[in-house]
Amino acid sequence: MEKHKRIVLFVDDEKEILNSITRQLRNSEFTVVCAGSSSEALQILSKKNIQVLITDEKMPTMTGIELLQKVKTQSPDTIRMILSGYTDSKTLIQSINRGEVYRFIAKPWKKNELTEIIKEGFTQYNTLQCNKVYMKRLIDENIALIKKLDLRDTALEINADILDMLPQPAIVVSDDNRAVLINKEFLSFFRKQTETGTPVNEIFPGQTGINIITGTELPGGQTSFETEHNGQNIRVFTRTLRSRDKFKAVVFFEELC
Repeated sequence: MEKHKRIVLFVDDEKEILNSITRQLRNSEFTVVCAGSSSEALQILSKKNIQVLITDEKMPTMTGIELLQKVKTQSPDTIRMILSGYTDSKTLIQSINRGEVYRFIAKPWKKNELTEIIKEGFTQYNTLQCNKVYMKRLIDENIALIKKLDLRDTALEINADILDMLPQPAIVVSDDNRAVLINKEFLSFFRKQTETGTPVNEIFPGQTGINIITGTELPGGQTSFETEHNGQNIRVFTRTLRSRDKFKAVVFFEELC
């Protein structure tokens, strides 16, 4: 697989649309790959490391959202977007909340806006990869320590120290949806003292808490959504952990400009 190229995959059954996109983006600083069907897109995805995938919604055989549901399973790190002139708003909102769709791009699009959206997708992909590296280090160090330590409280202290090394606001969520680990960046970012063990839906009342909990319960990947909390516009990333890990998920936060 190609690991270092920045690749965006466009999926549309209309060849003219793909040709237009290719012409508009031919001088871009990333590689554009096109697929004329959902099945072709899934084949490409199995061979190439696709960071961003943008699909038309209304296609024969399989809709864009149905394709992105498969992509979420096959390549959970790929940033997934819908490009369409029309889609059912209720279905789209549900798909965004479930983490199947990161963003909706309306037709007709403007070249500059499309380019910036694609760059934003690459940025989010890179953020998720960095977070995975940090989390792998946290988990590996924790596993090594737990082999020597047979007590929960000490393990929690050590995990908290490692989490505090992360440069991004983060919490670790337990199976009963409590913030069992909270790093210093989180406390600084939200400017509010939050005790470990506090339920997520108390820290984030309303829909934000519901979306976070929903994201932590989806196996095998990440979700993200944008929201407002206490006057701050933020993007929330949830990353589920493996079933054998001590906790359910880690949640990262990022301020939106």
